[in-house]
Amino acid sequence: MQKCCCNTPSNGWLDGQPAALTHKFGKGRITYIGVVLDERLMATAAKWMVDMSGVKPVFGRVPDGVEVCRASAAVRKFS
Repeated sequence: MQKCCCNTPSNGWLDGQPAALTHKFGKGRITYIGVVLDERLMATAAKWMVDMSGVKPVFGRVPDGVEVCRASAAVRKFS
């Protein structure tokens, strides 16, 4: 298990405790982040998790502001 302790102001009873934990589980890993992240740190954490997982976008890269969704039904698929 990896631990990440940040040098932050006092949190009282949480002082010295990790703000994030990651643990191998089955074929992957689980990461718990027990802090509120600002936008930049959230993007950094999300990129790290995607990179670690090896997940690749099905439709490739899309421009900023574009959201791609795939809808499906039991009978038909819509892409």
